[in-house]
Amino acid sequence: MLIEHYTYKPEDYDIEGLHKKSRRLFTDVIGRWEKDFHSKHPAFHANYLFGNQSAMSLIDRCFSFEDTNLRCGMEMIDGEINLDANMEIETYSDIQTVYGIDSAVMPDDTVLLLIIDNSLSNGTVLLKYIPDDDKNDDREDELKPENKVRVRG
Repeated sequence: MLIEHYTYKPEDYDIEGLHKKSRRLFTDVIGRWEKDFHSKHPAFHANYLFGNQSAMSLIDRCFSFEDTNLRCGMEMIDGEINLDANMEIETYSDIQTVYGIDSAVMPDDTVLLLIIDNSLSNGTVLLKYIPDDDKNDDREDELKPENKVRVRG
């Protein structure tokens, strides 16, 4: 697993997810971080973004999700990523989870998975490369665009 830490100032972003001075969307900043991650680890691309609920809400604002039932980020359960439990929870909720956004550096149909980790402080995001050790994992099909919500940036 590879991890890079990135920081931002939440108060520097407006209600639409735009940086108040540069007018750059927070999702564009994430794209720059992805490129930085890849430059530090040329053989790898980040496949997970970890941030607290505040970071996910900022991503929501970039896509104007405030008045919808869409919310970015899969909850960690007992400190672990548990897709099955999140999908089960979603069946009982009016909220539909956006599990990932398009990667800024990988080809189309490659997703940067969004993970809510409320142990992270405000203004901190982690980009991680986590290898898929189980090539026979049938849940891979569950994250295809036609099966789950994701956002193209």
